[in-house]
Amino acid sequence: MHNVLSMPARNRSSVFSQIGCLLYVFDVESPDFSTIDMIWFSRVISAILETLSESENMEEFKLHILIHKMDLVPEEHRQVVFESKAKEVRNKVEDYSKGKISADMIHIFSTSIWDETIYKAWSTIVQMLIPEIGSLHAPLERFAKFTSACEVIVFETATSLVVARWTDNDATEQIQAVDERRFERASAVVKAFKSASARIRSRFKSMEITHPMYTAVLDSLTETTAILVVAVDPKVVPAAIHLNINLSRPSFAKLPGLSPKAPGSR
Repeated sequence: MHNVLSMPARNRSSVFSQIGCLLYVFDVESPDFSTIDMIWFSRVISAILETLSESENMEEFKLHILIHKMDLVPEEHRQVVFESKAKEVRNKVEDYSKGKISADMIHIFSTSIWDETIYKAWSTIVQMLIPEIGSLHAPLERFAKFTSACEVIVFETATSLVVARWTDNDATEQIQAVDERRFERASAVVKAFKSASARIRSRFKSMEITHPMYTAVLDSLTETTAILVVAVDPKVVPAAIHLNINLSRPSFAKLPGLSPKAPGSR
């Protein structure tokens, strides 16, 4: 970053002219958080504003901030510390952008590699980066109702990040009560299963979980995504879910956001 900021203005312009978002990571435990770290952050914001102020890209610009290593902060103080650091960052952006970077363009996350927070932050960022994600809700709802599922989740295959999801409104409160971090935990299970498969030189294809309270099936959906289908209806069997996934693959493969060749895919 130092090398980029040291470039002549014309050269910096070539770096920042097409920028759509900035992901900036702060170390919450850094003794220089409010001094040197903020100076570098301010210089980056200033360089972006110099380039984008007159550009149409400014309206689409997003600023994603990770206040990282939050596990080092005692749990009883984490929320207060995070809110304090987040406010400091927002104030700095406001000071330097003079309103050009509005509050809704800034997204700040409390993260740690030792829990699900880093996964949740990345999933949220990925969903914001893919403009067509919103158009996936209706197809997922149709698929879920046809399959008698209460929840459907689409993961990006390589990272297991959540790309899109649908939850039955009638079951939302019940599901949330069971585990509000279920997406992050499901991703961890998938990654662990894939890792175990790789160790025995076996290729991960699909996974089924049959429980007295629910049935869950994870299977490939498109070239770059996998789908997790959860049903609580005891009449729904894994074979029926697999069949519906197989029948739906061609349709999902054509949807923007799920096809690697779709416009706007990243």
